[in-house]
Amino acid sequence: MLTSRPSLDMRAPLATPAPPGVKASPASHRVALGEALEGDSPRVFRDVVSVDALEKMDARLLGKLSPPPPGALPPGVELRTDASGLRVLSLNVHWGVAGDMKLSPANESIQVLRDDARFVNSLNPDIVLVQEVQNRKVGDVRGGLPEQASILAHLFGASDMAFTPAIQGDPATGPHAAYGTAGYARNGYTFDRVMNVELPALGADIETRSAGVAVAVPPEGSPASETPATVMWTHLPHRRAEDQSLRDSHLKTLAGVADGIREDGGFTFRSPLDPRQFRAEGYPRHAVVIGGDFNQTQAPSDAAFNPSGLQHVFELGDAGPARSRVTAADVPTCEERRIDQLYQRGFTVTDVATAAVPSRESVGPPTDHWGVLADLKR
Repeated sequence: MLTSRPSLDMRAPLATPAPPGVKASPASHRVALGEALEGDSPRVFRDVVSVDALEKMDARLLGKLSPPPPGALPPGVELRTDASGLRVLSLNVHWGVAGDMKLSPANESIQVLRDDARFVNSLNPDIVLVQEVQNRKVGDVRGGLPEQASILAHLFGASDMAFTPAIQGDPATGPHAAYGTAGYARNGYTFDRVMNVELPALGADIETRSAGVAVAVPPEGSPASETPATVMWTHLPHRRAEDQSLRDSHLKTLAGVADGIREDGGFTFRSPLDPRQFRAEGYPRHAVVIGGDFNQTQAPSDAAFNPSGLQHVFELGDAGPARSRVTAADVPTCEERRIDQLYQRGFTVTDVATAAVPSRESVGPPTDHWGVLADLKR
């Protein structure tokens, strides 16, 4: 069950502002800066709005926020049998809008989010990396659903949540009150040291992007209790040619974070809408997962990540399952391309899959993306 947390402002940040005069990229590991403190960075939201409060905000949510029971496993997905490993899923939820409908607040649907959640609960991952989360406040919804980050936490049966919006704006002047990515922990896992890392922008008219970085802490007493992991999630720009240089700069930034964690367990960064520079420390160095909607195929992502020791989960090595499992999973996840990716360092990949989200309550496909799933073992 999700437990209440103190507000963000009441918690001391793990990240300490860098000393004046230090120049670094938005996320870098090359300068050791100060002592890390306990807590999360700015622009990280952990509080989950209660079911009662959500139902009072929007009558469409009445009776709709209990976790949907798992359905049949999608084709290509094996029943999970090893609780000592880490199962990770990446899924773009398309604002809670059906995949064949225009992105619009008026098209956001609790039935769509419930189908997304039924898919998640059927796969039973420990960690869910989610993209395109809209988080409008009550009174600002303009036809859309309020507090999607909290809605998903309840529907996933999450044990912890970290919402890391890249955009925090005025809903009266733009489409997003808070919009971006989120990480969800399930099966008793929790998050520690959650950072919202700003990614470079190459112009004032470029949509802000960010990445979440956290320690995934296994439940005490579980078979995996001695193996916490660093998890990272993001959503990269979507235009194929125009945004390639921007995606490259984002991947370079994320690789820098992974390099810093490998060297000394920490990295330097900035958070969205905050001019200060921070230092974050205390991350598992040799158990790292990063994933999300990269909006590009695997090859250019490999070029950025492989030098940092990050391997795509489809590169299984000799210890992985039969190659036929990868062949079956190597299918388009959106727009006739496989653009949703998962990478790891320090794990043995024991299984992989991609799967479409079935429609049970929604009209049309619940999202325009397939989920990407990996089983990892230390």
